[in-house]
Amino acid sequence: MLQMNLHKDYESLITDFHRFNNRFLTINEKKKVTFVPIDQILYIQADRSYSTIYYRDEGERRKITTCNNLSFFEKQLLGHDFIRIHQSYLVSRLQIHEFTKKDRKVKLICGDLLPVSRG
Repeated sequence: MLQMNLHKDYESLITDFHRFNNRFLTINEKKKVTFVPIDQILYIQADRSYSTIYYRDEGERRKITTCNNLSFFEKQLLGHDFIRIHQSYLVSRLQIHEFTKKDRKVKLICGDLLPVSRG
């Protein structure tokens, strides 16, 4: 009986962990680990092997820089409506307000303008 309960508790813990991981992006910084809700991420900008994650937190705009490259986050966010618009930008589709054809730029709901690569 005890073993059955332990098994159920273990399965419940694993289910909760996967549910948690599916809603949050885990970001390893030098001195801490930050969990950012995926639906709060605006975009991620690459700078060589570093990436800066721009997101909203309680109405404030914040950013975190980490030593993971953009491809790492592209894999982590697969299936979460993020698109690679440029070699340096991964953007949440939900944050895109408009695309300017002439300038090849995406304007986000927050007002940021990001470049779009040609094809």
